[in-house]
Amino acid sequence: MLKYGSYRASNTVSRACSSAGQSASLIMTRSQVRALPSPPSRSRSIRGISSFGRAPALQAGGGRFDPGMLHQLAYVSYPNEPQGSFWYTRRMRQFIYRKLVRDDILTQMQSMGANPKYRTLNDQEYLSELHKKIIEEASEIKLDDNEKLLSELADLQEVIDCMIVALGKTRRQLQDSRNKKTAKFGSFNNRVFIDTVAMPDDYPWIKYLESNAERYPEIHGNPKA
Repeated sequence: MLKYGSYRASNTVSRACSSAGQSASLIMTRSQVRALPSPPSRSRSIRGISSFGRAPALQAGGGRFDPGMLHQLAYVSYPNEPQGSFWYTRRMRQFIYRKLVRDDILTQMQSMGANPKYRTLNDQEYLSELHKKIIEEASEIKLDDNEKLLSELADLQEVIDCMIVALGKTRRQLQDSRNKKTAKFGSFNNRVFIDTVAMPDDYPWIKYLESNAERYPEIHGNPKA
């Protein structure tokens, strides 16, 4: 079973757990979060100091107080307070993410208190992001850790499988295409590595090499035939 799901987006409702182990809705307003296992009551209050309405003051280290934040918190509890209820505030840091993620990543982010802004990609955007994902996953393959290597190869295979489905193709069609290419050119089992090659001007691959000059730079001079 996949740990994070595959690469499709889905909507979900944020949840949180109180210290009593009860499920609670996560309510986020900018940097303030309030979580209660039951509707709010007057049994608990929070007090603190904010710079709202005043010029921003400097805190330790030279940082400025955020007017919308309480900086010195005081909790007041009453006997009829539901066990596990809590109030807290925290500063939220925002990052540009802009990447396709596995289906369950969104839910996991929200369950841990993050507030991602997301959308569902259209067909063309989805294919484009899958293409980027293939490059990303391939670039993360490292040869010095066999266990991690298998994990990265699995990620790459997952993206390939998603792209096959997005293109309306099947694994069988992919395998047929692979078999045809293997029958024509062979595989990589013999470990043949070509350093340089000299070709006559009318060689069929010349145009391909010239159109990809950065990958296949020409050596000017008098190469040996």
